[in-house]
Amino acid sequence: MGTAAGTVLWLGWWGATAASVSVVDSNRAGTTDPPLESCTGSEVLEAIHCPGDGLEPEEERLHQLINTYRAEQGLPPIPRSPSLDLLANRHVLDMAHNVGRLSHSWSHCPYDAADPRTYHCSAFAPQWLGTRYPGRAYENAHFNAGGATAQSALRGWQRSPTHRALILNLDNWQNNRWRAMGVGIYGPYAVLWLGEERDPETATVAALNPERASDPAEYRSRPRPRRSLNLRLPFLRIRIR
Repeated sequence: MGTAAGTVLWLGWWGATAASVSVVDSNRAGTTDPPLESCTGSEVLEAIHCPGDGLEPEEERLHQLINTYRAEQGLPPIPRSPSLDLLANRHVLDMAHNVGRLSHSWSHCPYDAADPRTYHCSAFAPQWLGTRYPGRAYENAHFNAGGATAQSALRGWQRSPTHRALILNLDNWQNNRWRAMGVGIYGPYAVLWLGEERDPETATVAALNPERASDPAEYRSRPRPRRSLNLRLPFLRIRIR
């Protein structure tokens, strides 16, 4: 099995945020949801319910594996968030049916790591999509050509310093306390969303609220919170002749 991994760590105007991507090329078959016929196209972003909005068995396994990995490092477990589970499911569906590639973009909100004006497409996705989650969320994403699984996703993230830092509260994340976790797996895609706010959703399977959804552009100019940064910048040597 050959593997290749790539990551992206982007810095938003609210501070360092993780929107990291891991890619694994594999011929090993994975566990995926059945083909979805009722939530494609714009329905992925607008339907109140889509198949897979709750935790499927393989997604439950990923949630457990992440908390086990944290426990091995002396860290507390992260509670499941039905709202972020829904968000994760909609993003893997959007990548599979609409975007067509691994990305932190959504089909109606393109994300560009070089353009801070697009960072709201990811960090404020819980709000503009219409979930009940009240805060920002931070994403790790994974692609496995043979089918994403809980194991392939975690292994990919463990091998990447930026992915690992988000999960284990290292580097830029050492002052964060994760109180909500959502995961989604569909086809070759898997994503993890983490947030500091507790999820007020009480239903086991969350639903989108069309009245709560909004245009993502409304979040483009949200004020920057007070956050101390702990950035590790590369050392630059300059030789003057």
